[in-house]
Amino acid sequence: MKMTLAEISAGLGATPVHGEAAWIVPRRVQTDSRVAEPGDLFVCIRGERFDGHEFALKAVAKGAVALVTDRAPDNFSSDLDVPVLQVNDSIEALGRLAAYHRSKTQACVIGVTGTAGKTTVKEMIASICSLAGATARNHKNLNNQIGLPLSMLEANGDERYWVFEIGISEAKDMDELGAILNPDVAVIVNVGAAHLEGLGDVTGVARHKSRLFHYLRTEGVGLYSLDYPELCEAAVQAWPRVVGFTSRGREARFAGEYVEPAEAERGRYRMRLGPSTFMVEVPWRGEFAAENCIAAAATAYLAGIEPATVKRGLEASLPSEQRFACRKVGQVVLVDDTYNANPLSMAATMRGAADLAEGKPLVLVLGEMRELGAAAAQAHEEVGRTAGSLNPLAVFWRGGHACDVARGLQRSGYARLLAEVESPASFLTKFKSLDLRSGVVFFKGSRATRMEELSDPLLKELQQ
Repeated sequence: MKMTLAEISAGLGATPVHGEAAWIVPRRVQTDSRVAEPGDLFVCIRGERFDGHEFALKAVAKGAVALVTDRAPDNFSSDLDVPVLQVNDSIEALGRLAAYHRSKTQACVIGVTGTAGKTTVKEMIASICSLAGATARNHKNLNNQIGLPLSMLEANGDERYWVFEIGISEAKDMDELGAILNPDVAVIVNVGAAHLEGLGDVTGVARHKSRLFHYLRTEGVGLYSLDYPELCEAAVQAWPRVVGFTSRGREARFAGEYVEPAEAERGRYRMRLGPSTFMVEVPWRGEFAAENCIAAAATAYLAGIEPATVKRGLEASLPSEQRFACRKVGQVVLVDDTYNANPLSMAATMRGAADLAEGKPLVLVLGEMRELGAAAAQAHEEVGRTAGSLNPLAVFWRGGHACDVARGLQRSGYARLLAEVESPASFLTKFKSLDLRSGVVFFKGSRATRMEELSDPLLKELQQ
């Protein structure tokens, strides 16, 4: 971000800044006083458990050059000696500032959303784009009403590409976030049962995700998966210029498929981008990664990047932290997919872990999936059915709905070990009893289950 306080004030519609302070150019925008640094513009955000206004003096003491607040300064401190830009709502103002910043850049802006894999796809697209020019992206998955604007404001505006993911959990979210990003190209990777408490059902998920297309620029292009009926209907209704892709063999301009395993836990995939067909080798295996690969490849292609560059960028991609990241210790491969889980991602990545095992023992360490509302019991039973169909050596379960998972395992015909996890120590004890010498151990669960509390100790144990 390269804006003076005067420009920032105009972009926010805030109280004007006058005098010498008007020409100050903040180094960055920050909402966390704990990491505030000299030169920051500190935005006072009010959340459920905190109020940034209470930390304004701390941010100024650390060198913040100005504040954005939705309270009158006299209401929270009379000791401030920096400009204060007063707005009606600090979070809304943060988004407005990011949208203003976006309006000034000449970058090709790419938006990514979906139920599963959007962070991985975002990173793959960014890997491709970075070979064609300077590229900005979200840090990790900072993709909500605070994280997305902050990530956008980290960009200096001179980049050739912006690649930003959007995550939604409520019906209003995409309208708020899509208006901020205003992309040139947008991709919806997939849709499935996730955040149903806020989005209703899978049809609702598809409808609300497709709202992103309403915020494309006038000549923008929307890309969506043809492999999800609810999404197909919603996408074509949302925007006139939409293009489909597939990883399941449908007729399409853009198509990807898993071909075979490669060395070092990698896989080979065939990509078709219009008239061009090529093979890529990436650090994932299984059909779920074919969807991610073609979503990223087609998005980059629509952004004007040549197939040869797309291929190189895909092959340079790396797994994001806690997203099907593999660590090999001796003959055992630990797959860390602990960041989050929903029924779509759970089923797809379990199958990917089975592909990785290639007939060797498979151990599934799984956790409860949250925010599924009335669909939770059935969804967890389906997890059990899918897990049982892979015939793992053992299934460990952490969190609620253990009885539903057990029912699904039983109905699949699974008759091996199912163990509920009471603590990391009890998990290690039960795991050791397996005497696993080779194979794959797969970890996944919703963020609230903190599955890394199981994966990290096991990794340390195996490394001893």
